[in-house]
Amino acid sequence: MFEAGSISKPVAAVGALHLVEEKKLALDEDVNQKLRSWKVPENSFTAQQKVTLRRLLSHSAGLTVHGFPGYQRGLPLPTVVQVLDGVKPANTEPVRVDIVPGTQSRYSGGGFTIMQLLITDVTATSFPDFMARTVLRPIGMTHSTYEQPLPDSLTVNAATACADGAPIPGKYNTYPEMAAAGLWTTPSDLAKFGIEVMNSPQGRSKGVLSKEMTLQMLSKQKGTFGLGIGLEETPAPVFQHGGVDEGFEAMLFFIQNAGKGAVVMTNGQGGIALAEEILRSIAAEYGWPTYHPKAFTKITPDPKVLETYEGEYQLEPNFSIRITHDGDRLFAQATNQPKFEIFETKPNEFLVWVAVSHIFFWQLQVLA
Repeated sequence: MFEAGSISKPVAAVGALHLVEEKKLALDEDVNQKLRSWKVPENSFTAQQKVTLRRLLSHSAGLTVHGFPGYQRGLPLPTVVQVLDGVKPANTEPVRVDIVPGTQSRYSGGGFTIMQLLITDVTATSFPDFMARTVLRPIGMTHSTYEQPLPDSLTVNAATACADGAPIPGKYNTYPEMAAAGLWTTPSDLAKFGIEVMNSPQGRSKGVLSKEMTLQMLSKQKGTFGLGIGLEETPAPVFQHGGVDEGFEAMLFFIQNAGKGAVVMTNGQGGIALAEEILRSIAAEYGWPTYHPKAFTKITPDPKVLETYEGEYQLEPNFSIRITHDGDRLFAQATNQPKFEIFETKPNEFLVWVAVSHIFFWQLQVLA
């Protein structure tokens, strides 16, 4: 079993949408109406528009906190409310609304943590139990769990997370932010999830979501996001998501109308680079209509010009990209992510050689 990182989000989204179909939640209702153990703090932004489940799932609720680094095994863990308020032992800032909800698409693991609390408040059950009963078991994901910390009975099946060529302290981190980053699973189980989402619009699902709700999930809401899943315009409609936890990196990629897809999971920092190569090879071998490599020509600017690019570029609160250079080579490093070389293909236009995630790639385009 591997930690799925942010691929936890689309799986968790299916659980939330199941509650919508049961009429226990509503996509366009102010979440504070159903939250019991904590409320989204009101301010001048929420006075204009409210935080709704649709906006949480589509990363358009105006919320802060991009992602979570996790906690070393054996160290104190915060409650979900402590995470949302940024209270120790939480290691991230408070999750707050700092732009008008509904106006922008901005990735927020903090938003999915609010969704996690919303589900537990509404169902009066633990998030792992709810997800096991509602999503994982019905789909047949028998080697998957949202339990954090991972129970002793399952640790024998857990891969060891690696960074900088060595196991991380404690073997793997713990993520109380379960909906955002806490799913333990296997590539085969995640493939079952992808097949379920792919089959549902064709009326061949296992009944977790209706055809109509799955089609909503796969419809663009804001930016490139549907409800909990990334969407792409390619020769065929694609749903996808990347995942990065400390020492774990993964990719899920499915082509809706072609009935094709794959999941690659790794237990090493930089593993998405390998996953990208594997997915390109699969695309070539199995005749996918997309995921083929594109050719770019690198230009080599004067090193003195590269010096002018150096600096730290803040893209949102607590998330920035640091640009450095070494001779005629240029590098980018996003907050809590590894350093990657970037290449100039046209004056002031850059390409990263591997997308750490859909969001990281988008942010480099903004920087350019």
